[in-house]
Amino acid sequence: MNKPVIDKDKEGPSLDDVIGAMERLMRLFQMERILYLIFGIASLVLFVFAAYRVFSSGTISSTDMNIVLGATGISAACSSRVVYFLNKAFGIVESIVMQKVSQGDDDGKQ
Repeated sequence: MNKPVIDKDKEGPSLDDVIGAMERLMRLFQMERILYLIFGIASLVLFVFAAYRVFSSGTISSTDMNIVLGATGISAACSSRVVYFLNKAFGIVESIVMQKVSQGDDDGKQ
């Protein structure tokens, strides 16, 4: 049922093997990305709510500033985790591609 991540008959992983592994990783962490998206939307709602309170009252209270700072922290944390995960994933693909290019291997396809 599960395919091996790397074909053992070859010297190293092929690009297709790496892309397949990346797709499995993306599916594995899909729930985490959805959770970060939900937190990002909640952060946007908090920003809009704080803007509404500021414009309706005409003054900025400490509560409004706390809402803005909290929403900023939430969006920064969510964004950094998604960027970190994608950076690591594409770094793996980049290292395999660079290895294949340096070997002059094109997987026999023309």
